[in-house]
Amino acid sequence: GGGGDEESAMLTWEEEVVVKRFYEGKIFESCLEFPKYSRSDKIAATAATFFKRFYLSNSVMEFDPKVMVPTCIFMASKCEGTMSADQSIGEFVSLTGKGNETGIAEFWSQDAG
Repeated sequence: GGGGDEESAMLTWEEEVVVKRFYEGKIFESCLEFPKYSRSDKIAATAATFFKRFYLSNSVMEFDPKVMVPTCIFMASKCEGTMSADQSIGEFVSLTGKGNETGIAEFWSQDAG
């Protein structure tokens, strides 16, 4: 029928759950990969909570999880006190050893399949 192309570009609820779970796993992998800023399991757990709460009212079709994962880790690092209040996102990214703001997102650029 008409509009099939538009409908096929949308994720089903089940597909969106799969995408969210994949990126939730990336939060924990990232905290293991970059222990300099993730000193405890609290950071990963807090970041995962922020991620889940954000996607309760937003869609992965609207907000790229590749951006939300490092954002949630950054915010969790701030909340759990592993970064001082005056440290910026740029300093956070430099702690990962990637060297630039887009570098941290590259870590999550590997697709599930």
